[in-house]
Amino acid sequence: MSYRPIVLPFLLAVGLSVGVHAQEKTIRYFHPVFSPTVSVGATGQRAISRALVVGAGSYQNAEIGALPFARRDAEAFAAFLKTPAGGSVTWENLFLLTNKDATLANVANALDAITAESRQGDKIIVFVSAVAQVRERSDPALLFYDSPPAPTGAGFIALSRITSLLGEAATRKGARVFVAIELTPTFSDIKTLERWNAAESRYGLFLEKMAAVPTEIADSLRTTRSFGNTLMRGLLGLADTDQDEKLYVPELLSYLNTPSKKQDWAGRCAYLAFSNPNDWLCKAASGYSREKLAAQVERAQTPILQLEVQPLDGFMAGLGDPVAQRLYEDFILTIRLGHLLTPPERCAATLLDSLLQMESLAPVRKQLQRRMAVAYQDESQQAINAYLQTSSHEMARRRKDHEHYKLYPRYLQITADLLGENHFMRPMLEVKRLYFEALAMRLDAEHESDDSSALPVALQRLEQAVEIEPDAAFLYNEMGVIKALMGQYPEAEQYFLLALERSPTWSLPQANLSVVFKEQKRFPEAREASISAIALNPSNPDGYVKLGLVFQGMNVLDSAAIQYRRALRINPEYTDAHYNLACVQARNGQPAAALESLRAAIKYGFNQPLHIMEDEDLKPLHGIAAFADLMAGAFPDFRR
Repeated sequence: MSYRPIVLPFLLAVGLSVGVHAQEKTIRYFHPVFSPTVSVGATGQRAISRALVVGAGSYQNAEIGALPFARRDAEAFAAFLKTPAGGSVTWENLFLLTNKDATLANVANALDAITAESRQGDKIIVFVSAVAQVRERSDPALLFYDSPPAPTGAGFIALSRITSLLGEAATRKGARVFVAIELTPTFSDIKTLERWNAAESRYGLFLEKMAAVPTEIADSLRTTRSFGNTLMRGLLGLADTDQDEKLYVPELLSYLNTPSKKQDWAGRCAYLAFSNPNDWLCKAASGYSREKLAAQVERAQTPILQLEVQPLDGFMAGLGDPVAQRLYEDFILTIRLGHLLTPPERCAATLLDSLLQMESLAPVRKQLQRRMAVAYQDESQQAINAYLQTSSHEMARRRKDHEHYKLYPRYLQITADLLGENHFMRPMLEVKRLYFEALAMRLDAEHESDDSSALPVALQRLEQAVEIEPDAAFLYNEMGVIKALMGQYPEAEQYFLLALERSPTWSLPQANLSVVFKEQKRFPEAREASISAIALNPSNPDGYVKLGLVFQGMNVLDSAAIQYRRALRINPEYTDAHYNLACVQARNGQPAAALESLRAAIKYGFNQPLHIMEDEDLKPLHGIAAFADLMAGAFPDFRR
């Protein structure tokens, strides 16, 4: 009898230990991924399903194209996740991002949130439909709403980064992962599809890559049937070939690889990842239920289900704190207005500090910080896009006031601080921060023509960035620009070639290459480079301006004028075209026309009076009273 108090606790301890291990095994192997089953892990925490659903159906830059099915498929998948069959995922644990909301920063924020907060036994579900650049021997790049069209290296998320992030959540945290990503390749990449198919294990996940090679490329990329639609039909029960009402990974893969099903999503790539290659995915519908569900998915317009409010908005609305609600509304308003750091007394950063100090908002402090981080990243990405696409608006803005470029390094540094050391996008944030620091230094040197001491320092910043991201074409392009400003044209040429090697379809380094050739009097090569830039992006006036400069350097002034006028037909407000046309007209003995072109250049942003006065091409205008009046009216404070 005296031993019983000792033995009984020992037996109870053994029993509890066995129970915990059995419970963890149940979480991992015997509950469907898509199920509302709630389990309690060894930590005592309830397991949670978290999901990210992305449908990038439209893009800010029309050159990328549009996916008419992407938003529909994302909303249908989100609707599925909200049902008991899909796991009854709650709104606060579901990120649904479509079209304009599917920005690079929003997607990165959601990925970080669902992985950072996952625990043992939790489920992570990711569905993405987007355009991608799928190149041979390279990591596919997923493009989102605010990505630039050319693969500059400045606006995408590499597929491997997503997989490694989710794989870490599976291996280190014991989360169960299901990933389905539909990649619609650009036309130039579609030839790589035949080499896409493969199965492998990486990052702690079982990966399946599938491609449906099209018979007619043009037609297949415009169909409304998609991989997402086929996947949904499989999950709803059509892939349950043995009719046991249980759908496993091998059954789903077999269904998706059926030749007749592949024809439904021809011309696209699919990427699936699972924690376990034999995982039980869901309870499959059968009989009448399956037919009814399949018929619903077959409809051309799947019923739209969107988040009426974002999780953070919902929390604030239900808080019942009018002071916090008003402060939060001001916070969102300042973000939308772009008042992130200024004015200091009423900007988003100041309002965020006030929100973080409120005890009632303690549960959502991390979400508030992420919302601020997204705003900083969105603003920075827009600046990169405008700059790299050489939009006339941005060129004019740069001439009037380039000081705003100095804000972006601060934005990105604060973003990195808010997101923490381990955020999966931190290396790219550092790359962009260094890029903007270098860009601001270079623009300072251009505006202060007598001081180029900052250029070597700017080059050092870019070299640091290249060490982190050696395939980023936009870094090499900027290094080439700096070398050209330093008069080191052979080195500049090499950097532009490195940019083109990494981004063969990007017109900007090609146009910059023509300038380098022109400065070295290599006119045939300069002309060819300009023509190539125009061919890559015929809707961008910059290529025509560069070709005009080549003809101007060759003293073929009539041909130069034709190119400048072509640029102005594309964009009547393009400052460079107006200014260069004025130079050609002045040299051609057309002073009245030259004055009109110069007046237009000043109207649309050219604000460098010293350059105008020292430009040899415009010297024929100096003795004309109308020229003096124009300069006095446009630059009243200018004194030589």
